[in-house]
Amino acid sequence: MTLTQIKYFITAAETLSFTKAASRLFVSQQVVSRQIQLLEKDLGFLLFERNNKTFMLTDSGKLLYSLWSRHFKETEQTVNEALLLNHKKRCIRVGILEISNVIDMILPKIKLLNERFPNISWDYYLGNFAEIEHAVDTSSIDLAVTLSTELSKKHPKDQELFLQPLKLGIFVGSSHPLYHQESLSIKELEEETFFLFSEDISYDATNKVLTDCKQHGYYPKNIKYFSNINQMEFALLSGKGVFIGYDIFFRSAGINLKKFPLQPLETLEESDLIVAWRYPELKMFAQVFFDA
Repeated sequence: MTLTQIKYFITAAETLSFTKAASRLFVSQQVVSRQIQLLEKDLGFLLFERNNKTFMLTDSGKLLYSLWSRHFKETEQTVNEALLLNHKKRCIRVGILEISNVIDMILPKIKLLNERFPNISWDYYLGNFAEIEHAVDTSSIDLAVTLSTELSKKHPKDQELFLQPLKLGIFVGSSHPLYHQESLSIKELEEETFFLFSEDISYDATNKVLTDCKQHGYYPKNIKYFSNINQMEFALLSGKGVFIGYDIFFRSAGINLKKFPLQPLETLEESDLIVAWRYPELKMFAQVFFDA
């Protein structure tokens, strides 16, 4: 019996589907099915009733789910921490987006990790989207705190932990005439100055915004590119343009910077703030960083 098998069982019990459990765990359906079969073999009884019409927990499965689901996260976290305390001295390099709100979120983790794991040296590197992506791809860092949409499409989803979901919005400063509207859509922005990230920061995000404008029948007449998020925020507060993106970018979001909710566009989708890693052996460090 392993922690992985128990985790797969809990997920399958919550979804009542090996296929849905596999999707949530970012593994194949066959892997989930096999691990639960091995768990049932170790236990000596079935956890699920399976036939063509039903897939449900047995009474024994319900009993184990009620116990394991309450304590699994704590157990997994404790095991990871115990492993790290017994790990040989090592340096873990963490790349973090150079965004004030992200840094504020990570600082308490840094303090806690330094206190709890003196045998692990946590080194930190700040960078923009493109720099963090390059550092992950070249293994210049071990862990990355970035947006899920700013990593290579080839990056495995089972090597990501989700810190915070991010919702799309149109951002307008209090000095802008559109600020006092109750709602705002991308179709209404044709005459506005668009603030976009310069291509050296995030070519992908910039290209997606422009593509969606074209799909709404226009190309922005005025575009201003920024290589610094703080400079963009100041320009937004001055009422000189609009921005499509996520509120985690700005300290003033919700104060002097209004966010109009926006449904995911054709190419610019919702994103998540994540902890990502490249090699399987780094998962333990990522999990402890995530839990801190």
